[in-house]
Amino acid sequence: MIRINLLAGERQTTQKKSRGGGAPSAPGAVQLYLFLALFVGGAIALCVFGWLYKSAQIAELDNEIAAAKQRQQQLQVIAQEVARYEAQVQLLEQKLQTIRDLKSRQGAAVRLIDEISRALPEFVWLENLDQTGSGLTFRGKSNSLNAVANFIQNLQESTHPPGEDGQPKVCQPNHREGCWFPQVDLSGSQKRDNVVEFTLTASFQPPPPEPTEEEGAAAAAAAPAAGGNP
Repeated sequence: MIRINLLAGERQTTQKKSRGGGAPSAPGAVQLYLFLALFVGGAIALCVFGWLYKSAQIAELDNEIAAAKQRQQQLQVIAQEVARYEAQVQLLEQKLQTIRDLKSRQGAAVRLIDEISRALPEFVWLENLDQTGSGLTFRGKSNSLNAVANFIQNLQESTHPPGEDGQPKVCQPNHREGCWFPQVDLSGSQKRDNVVEFTLTASFQPPPPEPTEEEGAAAAAAAPAAGGNP
């Protein structure tokens, strides 16, 4: 009589399966997949965040560059206006200086004739007067060399009027700053029929121009500051 033990076969099959003959346990694989998914997702999220951050920075820099270009254009317009204004001011100053020079020359010419007439003694008369810049050339006649010498002396002693401070000017042989004619020389003379023909050369020096109201105010404002320095 033959007996078959079916339980023993089932036990062997179960033991083989439990020793590793089947698939790995499900919980460990799920954890691995979750870890990989989290890692990949975190990396992707970090990349996206970094891209967004850099994009925001680039956009902000673009805005700053556009604002700087706009400001530069505005400053260029302002600089052009300032340059145009400075050119107009300079042109106006040149015109004013030209007017001052013309007035000064006119006044100097009038004073030149006046001082010559004051210095001209008796028995001396002038026939010609040439002026080149500050240089003068007198040509005239006299009845004697003494009268010509008096004319030269009068020219040399002709003194500027007092300034704003009221102090008289000094016109001496060693101090010619206050003289209308700092240098007077006899260039030539000859006597014909009791008449002396002479030629004089001289330099004409008008006094410095009076300061304008603006220059006077600036000088008055600078005087206390200069006096306060040790």
